[in-house]
Amino acid sequence: MKIIKFLAVVLATVSLNAQNTKENSDQQKGYYITAIGNRVDGYYKTTDFLDAESLQFKKTETEPYTTLDVSTVTEYGIGTEFKFIKRTFQFDDTETSMKRLDTQSTPNWVTTTDFLNVLVEGEASLYSYRGKNGTKFFYNIKSKEEMPIEQLFYKRYRISQTSISENKVYLQQLLRDVRCEDQERSYFAKVKYDKKPLIRVFTQYNECIGQEYTAYNNSTGKNFELSITGYAGAHLTSFKVNSTEADSDAEGLLSPAVGVEFALVFPSEKWAFLGRVEFENLSGETEGNYERGFASSITDIYELDAQAINVQVGVRHNFARKDKSNFFVDGLVCASIPYGEIVKKTVVNTDGGNSFERPGETFDLQTSFCLNFGLGYTYQNKYGVALRYETGRNMFTNLPTTSTTSISRLGLNLRYTFY
Repeated sequence: MKIIKFLAVVLATVSLNAQNTKENSDQQKGYYITAIGNRVDGYYKTTDFLDAESLQFKKTETEPYTTLDVSTVTEYGIGTEFKFIKRTFQFDDTETSMKRLDTQSTPNWVTTTDFLNVLVEGEASLYSYRGKNGTKFFYNIKSKEEMPIEQLFYKRYRISQTSISENKVYLQQLLRDVRCEDQERSYFAKVKYDKKPLIRVFTQYNECIGQEYTAYNNSTGKNFELSITGYAGAHLTSFKVNSTEADSDAEGLLSPAVGVEFALVFPSEKWAFLGRVEFENLSGETEGNYERGFASSITDIYELDAQAINVQVGVRHNFARKDKSNFFVDGLVCASIPYGEIVKKTVVNTDGGNSFERPGETFDLQTSFCLNFGLGYTYQNKYGVALRYETGRNMFTNLPTTSTTSISRLGLNLRYTFY
């Protein structure tokens, strides 16, 4: 009980502090512009702003969030952190994975209408677009009225099974369109196809020609988020002792458990690192029978009386839905630290119907390891249920005995996420 009270106090303290922090950073002032040109100001729920489909918006601080219908939006932004504009543009839609590179150096142009992330806005503007084949960068020059937004073209391609080459047309584009008079040509030969060096090129160009510009930080979007969940459940635990003399029967025990789960959720909310600390109660017995010669049989009775602190770490995959419900699967490695013992009693049954009990043996238990798998569902990001299975634990590990335990669990947990 002291352990349960300690976990409750720690959980309540951490939850309160983190909840206050989260409430302060959960929303950001922003706007969007409709297809007919109307500007709507309000608040965005902090999220991965690169994913337009995940945007939650409200006009006032007190009203609830609703999903923004981006099909009716031509632009949205959050201060000087983010700005997105909807445009029709061409981009190279070839594979960027090293395993699936094609053998052509030329682009596979695809036309789409989507949101571009504005990185630098000025006489020379820089944009990015995140598609299924990675992030591409785009640009245009305001004074060149006939110039559309076009991709800074870069492509890796395979010239043999072991060799890869690069098409770096973007370096020629930069040299031609955003080079200051006093810049050496050699400078552009070293610019990497990445956000930071490209932003540097465009800000330097706008500064050197004396034009005002805005550089968007892209720094206040959703980062890794800590989630804390308390849970309690009952497990059908299979308790068995394997011995060189005779294996005992697998007996079913009902073992309760309570715990707390810490999840470090990725910005996409699809993956999370997990850490769980759990208190478990174990109590029950199992028997093994075998013959000894012609005149007697032996019954070994194993009585388990223990508690365990289970420390688990692993990963989870979420199948999040827009209605805030979520299915998930996860897998963890568990270190089970038991406090208690197994008492072995041996009863000798003679052929004449008599029996006597030998002096019992007491075994202290040692830390054991296993795997833990879960399948669950949460509603409104708060209430949930999970079905969990845990592989067998050998709590006789490192003891001078030829016996091993097999303690596996199948259980149902009820969950509540504090934040």
